[in-house]
Amino acid sequence: MSHSLPAALVPTRVLTTLLLLVLPGVASAQAPAFEQALPVGVAAAGSNITQTAIATDAQGNTVVAGQFSGSIRFGTTTLTGTADAFVAKRDANGTWLWATQASGPDSDYCADMLLDAQGQLYVVGSFSDGQRTLPSTATFGSTVLTTEGGADVFVARLDAATGAWLWVRQAGYGNKNGTTATGNDIGRAIAPDGQGGVLVAGNFNGPGMQVGTTSLTKASAGSATDLFVARLNAAGTWLWARNTGQGDVTDLASDTQGNAYLCGEFANTLSFATTQLTKNRGSYLAKLSSTGTWQWAQALPGTQGYGSYGSYGGTYCGALATDEQNHLYVAGRFDGNRAIFGSTMLLNTSGVYYSEAPGSIQRGDVFVARMNTADGTWQWAAQAGGLDEEYLSDMVVRDSRVYVSGSFGIPRIYSPSGQPAPTNSSFGGSVLVSAGEIDGVVAALDTNGRWQWAVRAGGTGRDQCSALALDALNRVYVAGSFASTTAQFGSTSLASTADLTPFLARLAAAEPLPAVLPAPRLSFAVYPNPARAAVTVTGLPGGQRIEVLDALGRVVVEAQMPAHGPLTLACAGLAPGLYMMRAAGHSQRLVLH
Repeated sequence: MSHSLPAALVPTRVLTTLLLLVLPGVASAQAPAFEQALPVGVAAAGSNITQTAIATDAQGNTVVAGQFSGSIRFGTTTLTGTADAFVAKRDANGTWLWATQASGPDSDYCADMLLDAQGQLYVVGSFSDGQRTLPSTATFGSTVLTTEGGADVFVARLDAATGAWLWVRQAGYGNKNGTTATGNDIGRAIAPDGQGGVLVAGNFNGPGMQVGTTSLTKASAGSATDLFVARLNAAGTWLWARNTGQGDVTDLASDTQGNAYLCGEFANTLSFATTQLTKNRGSYLAKLSSTGTWQWAQALPGTQGYGSYGSYGGTYCGALATDEQNHLYVAGRFDGNRAIFGSTMLLNTSGVYYSEAPGSIQRGDVFVARMNTADGTWQWAAQAGGLDEEYLSDMVVRDSRVYVSGSFGIPRIYSPSGQPAPTNSSFGGSVLVSAGEIDGVVAALDTNGRWQWAVRAGGTGRDQCSALALDALNRVYVAGSFASTTAQFGSTSLASTADLTPFLARLAAAEPLPAVLPAPRLSFAVYPNPARAAVTVTGLPGGQRIEVLDALGRVVVEAQMPAHGPLTLACAGLAPGLYMMRAAGHSQRLVLH
């Protein structure tokens, strides 16, 4: 394993970064403790459940989504099906409030989920792969969707209070074109569009895809996969859709202006308008405007095959997130011996799978990096790793913290002894030791890229923390699964109930809630506060724009000051909880009850 570039090839700032990288990272905050860990549902013999997404609301309720087979009981509700999609909600104490499913004769699953400030749930996924029947159906409450041939995409909206399906929309090929589809249309990710609607992304590998009134024609050749991004309003009307090939979608994020950011893996070439990416393996990043125009695209640094400096390996995106200043955060892993993000070069600290001239294929380290979204330039990058494997699968940015979840360790088949053994991974100054094969991890950085803390969860088998969410009190929720006989979450031990047992755990509030966002002084007044139906705003000039942001940093209300006098801002449509009001570079906390 090489530790440096030839001096003549290293920019001065990269050399400085290399010197900093040899110093051990120091965690500057105490890690929060697990205060709750519970299994997800009660599975009958031979049943199983897979969680793919998690969301929280201002009251500390948690919603999970995914796929199940067999019979699963959530409190007093029992779901029964074969490869069906599910959505379920529980309160802060772990009591299940409701559970619902989308069912059909074939495979139906929820891939991602969004909970907005108005209490509406959106899910995206796919239904009916057509392996058993042609055509096939899926039922969402009273709505039945039909597809011909391969899988179709669904986007659905639910009432978060009751779990009722409000509407569901589909996108696909065969069912809209009167022919038997030859490929699959897969929904993978969802994000808010800033206007009360949603952005969705996924893949298709048939001749085309019908999205509302928009007909997409496949750009890639043969059986290769195209990626797509589409936008719907709150009523479920498709507004636009775009596609390009060849590549897939791993994650999707959006900023306060409704711009979309997506990432995924690609091979050979991938075109975004006039930008063509050419790499052998790895991930891409791309930005799309709120009206569906490609802004920029790039391959993640280090995503070459036999590339610069003899490196073999790729850099892969696992999750995306944005902050209130519209920075883009990218979390993932790299399995080459280095990855370069602007002026920062990260060196792989893991062991080698095998050598292949002129380089070697290594076990992966993980990274978190921040980008200026205006021009796609990197601002910083941080890594974590050890001698074995690490993965990051989800990320949330809140105030001055970046939270990530994933796993670390070594699969049994790659262990030199053939038996799982404890392994170390360093997240800054936090060194975690696995209990055996693979453990889950939750960690945090500050928004300058310094690791703050990390905690592990799991037992001696293959365990992972897959999905992540924060509530209004900054408590960290993590969903995952464990294959160990027992899994440890701090002082709480869970016993397995299946070959792969799903769990939902909560960490205590990691950071204190800020009274206000950073500002030199308060430039406007808001009263009453706390409030119920409306607030009055004074102290701002006429025409000044005001934004109300929810606990996840999403703009949920926008208004302008009148030419004269105060503004009365209606809040009756917002769920109770903590909000921020932002105007003229200043902000104040708003509590609704």
